[in-house]
Amino acid sequence: MSWFVVGIDPGGASTGIVVRHRNAYVAHAVIESDKAERITYPGLEQLPAPGYIVRITEALQDLTRGLDVRIYAIESVRAPSWHMGGAKSPMHPKDLIALGAIAGAVTGALVTTGADVMFVPPAGNGSRPLRSYPPELVGAREVKGGGILRHARSAWDVAGTAHLTTTRKES
Repeated sequence: MSWFVVGIDPGGASTGIVVRHRNAYVAHAVIESDKAERITYPGLEQLPAPGYIVRITEALQDLTRGLDVRIYAIESVRAPSWHMGGAKSPMHPKDLIALGAIAGAVTGALVTTGADVMFVPPAGNGSRPLRSYPPELVGAREVKGGGILRHARSAWDVAGTAHLTTTRKES
């Protein structure tokens, strides 16, 4: 019987989701936050609006409908490196708050599914050579050094790590 792993790269601005069966691509989505819909809380920068969380949850449901998902793997959140991307400046607190809010909301939605929920540390997910990813996860903008699909590639790596970890435990 075929079962599936879903990888999720949660983010305050964009969230990548990938469904894979072993090493085969099944589906993906990248959900973006609409800055116009964000809610501003007094004393804090902007947080993601409920609509963004709803779109992430709906995408997860749409991508996995009818599939036997055994594992939802979420890229975990950790304390920031003060040298993000080689820069010597800290991540803005609003970005950390938004990331935590989305990661928590996604985790809360998934723990009720009956599937295992596991966390995969952020460790270069999505940064391997582009040719090592399914073609669906590499667009023209990625080849030029940009593009939103980096979140889907990160989710692909997160799902792959979860699958390898699980199959090693079963053997």
